[in-house]
Amino acid sequence: MKAVTLHGKSIKDIEDQIAKAISKNYQPTLAIIFADISFNLEELSKIFRDDEILIFGASSSNQNIEGEEILEQSIVAMLLDINKNDFVLYHEQTKNNNTYEISKNAARFAKAKYKNPAMIAVTSSAITDGVSVVEGINDEMKRIIPFNGGMAGGDLQTLITYIFTNNKLIDDGALFLIINNDKIKVSGIASSGWETVGIEKTITKAKGNIVYTIDDQPALDIFLKYYNIKEESIENGILDIAAKYPLQIIQEGKQPVLRGPMFANKEDRSMLFGGRIPEGAKAKFSIQPSFEIIDKTINEVKSLQTKAKKADALLMFSCGARYTAFGPLMEDEVKGIKDIWDAPLAGFFSWGEYGNALNEATNYHNETCILVVLEEK
Repeated sequence: MKAVTLHGKSIKDIEDQIAKAISKNYQPTLAIIFADISFNLEELSKIFRDDEILIFGASSSNQNIEGEEILEQSIVAMLLDINKNDFVLYHEQTKNNNTYEISKNAARFAKAKYKNPAMIAVTSSAITDGVSVVEGINDEMKRIIPFNGGMAGGDLQTLITYIFTNNKLIDDGALFLIINNDKIKVSGIASSGWETVGIEKTITKAKGNIVYTIDDQPALDIFLKYYNIKEESIENGILDIAAKYPLQIIQEGKQPVLRGPMFANKEDRSMLFGGRIPEGAKAKFSIQPSFEIIDKTINEVKSLQTKAKKADALLMFSCGARYTAFGPLMEDEVKGIKDIWDAPLAGFFSWGEYGNALNEATNYHNETCILVVLEEK
C-alpha cells in the first residue's frame, strides 16, 4: 500500500496535485480529506469523482496536519491505493440525535462485511453524543476492535460541522471507514499527556454533559477557585481558558478520560463539558500545560510500536483545544510522533476524539491526541 499526502490553499491546488500523483503505476482508490470549513466541500469532492476514488472526509476549523506541518486554512488529503475489496464506507444521518443506533448499525454492517473489521469514524454536528457513538460500536461488537477517529470541526459561532463522501455532504451524522483488518492492519492509541493534580472529587449532580455540582458545590465556583481564575475573564465564554484545564474522569483499572469545559452558566453556576459525564463519577483536575505533557504524549504514542512496528500511513486526530492550550508546541508533538515511524501523515484538529489507551477498548475523549497506524499485511 502506498500513501501520498497533499495539501493546498485552494481546491485548484489539490486538483493539480492529484493529476500529478496519479499515473499508470499509481491508481489510488481512497482519499482521506480534512478541509477547512470555509471551502466549498461539494466542489472539492467533485474533483475525485472522475478518478473513481472514494472519499472519507471531514471539515476542520482552521488547522490541519500534513507531514510535520500544521497548516492554516488549508485542505489536506491522503491518497491510498488499497484494494477495493478491503475497505468500504458507511454513512448515516442522525434521526432524533440517535447516534447510538447509528453506530450499532455501522458495527453490524462491519461484522457482516469482514470477519475481522477495523473502523475509523468522523462525525458531524457539535451536538453529536460521542459517548453514544462509542457505546453503539462496543455493544454491537461485544469485543475490542480497532476503532478510532474524531469529530469534524467548524465554525464555533454556528457550531455547524460537516462530514462528506462522494456526492454526499452531511451536517448531522457519522461516516465510517470500515477496513478488513486481516489485510490492512489498523492500530491506534489515545494519549493526552496531562497529569492529574489535587485530591479526587465526586460529580454530585450532572445531566448529560452538564455538571451542576462537584462535591456538592457549584461546578463553576469550584473551577474558578481551584485555578484562581477571575469570573470577569470568562465574560465571553470559557473555551480559551478551559482548554488548559481539562477535567479527568477516573476509570477504575483504566486510563482517565478527559472532558474539556466548553461553556459556563453564570446563573445556575453549571459547566457544560465536551462529553457526557455520569453523576457519581470520580474526577480530578489537570495540571497546567507544559512541555513535559508533549513529551509524555510522544512517549505514550511510541509504545504503540509494540503492536505496529511498521507503518505505510499515519492518521492523526488531535483535539482543537490542545492547539489552543499549547500553541506552537503542537508542532513539536506532530514532528515527534511522525518521526517514530517516518511514514506519510495526515490529520486535523477535531472537536472530540475516538480512541483507546493501549490494550483498552475505545472511549470518547476531549483534549486528546489519537494516532492511527495503517500497514498492509
